[in-house]
Amino acid sequence: HDKWFDENMVVTISVPYIIQNQENVRKQLVGWSTDNTYINIITRNESGFYRLSNINTNDFRNIDFDYKKQYHIDVKSDFGRPIGSGWYDENSIITISVIPDNDFILNRHFSGWEGTIIGQGDQESANVLVSFPQTIIAKWQEDYTVPSILGIAIIVAVVGVIIYHKRRPNP
Repeated sequence: HDKWFDENMVVTISVPYIIQNQENVRKQLVGWSTDNTYINIITRNESGFYRLSNINTNDFRNIDFDYKKQYHIDVKSDFGRPIGSGWYDENSIITISVIPDNDFILNRHFSGWEGTIIGQGDQESANVLVSFPQTIIAKWQEDYTVPSILGIAIIVAVVGVIIYHKRRPNP
């Protein structure tokens, strides 16, 4: 915004750290410059306002605030613990992952990612080029080996008990 101030004043300029454009798209304040000189880097904050104080208006000044576009990446999984959800700068490369949990009876094996990732995507960790907001979902295959073995063992045990009782001599 263009702001005009009376000559020989000392002013404070306040701008938001975050400008929310859409639900999963925003701009994050990263720095400012005066009269097109080098950019002064600002520590990032998730809320509130950045205040630039003691600006003297005795001369014409051009103050620019530099914002970076960010997208929200949501990492989800029906099993295990997904890691990597959050806001990221446009065109950055991030790493997402999922830490699997194994139940005693039913095991699940990671089978890939649903979403746009870099490379094959068959590992529990993957890289993502942040170029749009997206939800990336970890996919799993269920392994029924242990429940099948337990089921067969129970059936064999029951049949063994029945055969034992049938063949046992009656008193």
